Amino acid sequence: MNVRTLVVLCPDWPVIATAASADEAVAVIAANRVTATSPAARAEGVEVGLRRRDAQRRCPGLHIVDPDPDRDARVFASIASLVDQFTPRVELSSPGSLAFPTLGPSRYFGGDDPLARLVASEID
Repeated sequence: MNVRTLVVLCPDWPVIATAASADEAVAVIAANRVTATSPAARAEGVEVGLRRRDAQRRCPGLHIVDPDPDRDARVFASIASLVDQFTPRVELSSPGSLAFPTLGPSRYFGGDDPLARLVASEID
């Protein structure tokens, strides 16, 4: 059986869920380690796994955010609800990650590529 799946993955979801501006250097830090970064923080050399002190040394203006799984889940639920219009079978793996089988939706929306473009434009 041929099963195709569309996956929406955002590894730095905890930073996006903070609603920080796109040009702000932000890092989520848990247990003294960076767990997620914004593009601006990455541009300054801040990487996942880096110690807090090293991250602050690389980016003195770094805005540090504590992990908040409830916020992450609450904000991601709004993204998942946007995907509901394409299929009733959305599977949430974790905040920042969802998937759904594409067989029916792909037929309806003209193929896998058009479906992926529609989903991406809807959640962008």
